[in-house]
Order: sequence, then structure tokens, then C-alpha cells
Amino acid sequence: MKNHDEKIIKGKLSLFLTKIIEKDATVKTELESQKKAVPPGLNFQDQELAFNSHLRKATISEIIQCKRLAKLTTIIKFLKAIKMTFPEFAEEFEKITIEEAQEQYQKKRGKVD
Repeated sequence: MKNHDEKIIKGKLSLFLTKIIEKDATVKTELESQKKAVPPGLNFQDQELAFNSHLRKATISEIIQCKRLAKLTTIIKFLKAIKMTFPEFAEEFEKITIEEAQEQYQKKRGKVD
């Protein structure tokens, strides 16, 4: 059961970060199409999120790829970078269903036990 729960958490964290990056990538594309400057701090790629969070790119990549669980300190760092409070994060995290998390885990890792 513990392994199953970890996979769900990994899937939820992966989906959460993927959505943040995709949202900021859309904003970046829109700004560029309007010939506007892209503001600093936009997390449009995993390396941008890593830079803005003061985390290693590998850490963010491994979380997105469902290879590792994020420690609380890591979560706090990326929340600060995306200007989100922990309660806001918890609300968004809980909106992700178990099925979505399992699907994300399977998509990234290729297996679900």
C-alpha cells in the first residue's frame, strides 16, 4: 500500500508542476506573439522553474518524471517561485484525482502496480 500511495503522490506532484509549466509556457508564447517582453520569473520550462526555485534542474525533472518524491523543503521552494501559498497548493493538489495521478505516473514511468 505504501508504494501505491507514493505513486499517487508522485503522479499528483508531476501533474501539478507540469500544469504550472504549461500555463507559463502559454503565457510566454502569447507574449512573444504580441512582441512583448517575457518577464523574469516565468516558469515556462523545468529549468526555469529550477532556476527560480533555487533547485537543481535534475530535482525538478525527477519530480516531473515521477522518479522521486519531493521533500517539504523542495515544495516550499517551488511554491515560492510560483508565488503560491501552501494552502493554495494543497487545494490544487487535492483537486487532482487518484485516477489522474495514476495515469500520469503510468505515462511517465510506464508502469503501475
